[in-house]
Amino acid sequence: MVKAGRVLLAAVAAVAAVTAGCSLLVATDDLTSPNVSDGGSDAIDARSADASSPTDGGTIDAALDGPIEGGTDAAVGPYCASLAKVPKLCFDFDTGTLSDFGAAVGSPMLDTAQAKSPPRSLLVKVDGNAPGARTNEVEHQFADTPTAYDGSFEVFVDSYDATHAVELVTVILAADANHSCQTDVSIRGGVWTFDESCTANGAPSMGAGHQSMVAAAVGRWVHVDYAVSFAPTRTFSFSVDGAPLFSATPLIPQLTSGVAILLVGIAYLEVGATSPATVHIDNVRFDYQ
Repeated sequence: MVKAGRVLLAAVAAVAAVTAGCSLLVATDDLTSPNVSDGGSDAIDARSADASSPTDGGTIDAALDGPIEGGTDAAVGPYCASLAKVPKLCFDFDTGTLSDFGAAVGSPMLDTAQAKSPPRSLLVKVDGNAPGARTNEVEHQFADTPTAYDGSFEVFVDSYDATHAVELVTVILAADANHSCQTDVSIRGGVWTFDESCTANGAPSMGAGHQSMVAAAVGRWVHVDYAVSFAPTRTFSFSVDGAPLFSATPLIPQLTSGVAILLVGIAYLEVGATSPATVHIDNVRFDYQ
């Protein structure tokens, strides 16, 4: 059974709360999908319990989709200033204070020990036995409903329990008071995974986890690109270190757009993890139309 760990509950009135910087996120459970099995007990946990049998990551046709913008991001220097096209959001964490990057949920930190583009990156950690929301991130809220969005980031996984899922960068889409959806870049069963899930009337309604066959590296920087389109086609693409894992793959029918919120850090750590999940994230880019 597939379950949703974090879902946005949005109302028409909540759009005003978004622009005021209020968190609209709550923990939920019991998001089921007929397409995948569940190897865990919380959060869209382990969409496929067997990492050797990914949901649909075995066949990739790179010709279906062009490269995602930002796939060759610079490794050094002021990353955001180096971009030829200014995106809706870019964080390299090199200057400013934590509040400049959104609302802190948990205890994210700016760190100089690891950085893809020095001097700083975002450091987040969730203990394996942490109670409550099991999240550590910054949230950046937008006022728009995208018809398409794409993003990229660098991630250094310091450590985690590879038998339990960890959700990283998440895009939440608040359609209205009764319906919201989200996409997640996550690690499930030790491999890179792209998740889709929705809730209706406050209850989980549908989810799908698209597991690749690429193991998540520990102890080195990894570049991630993702893109979602609702029009003219309903597809997503996902690549790691420039290698396409999914190209123009159809979205689940239930996934709809809404007012966007970007979560950067650890959006959720699966209950039962026997060790902390610790990651550094740098050079976050997010754009939409």
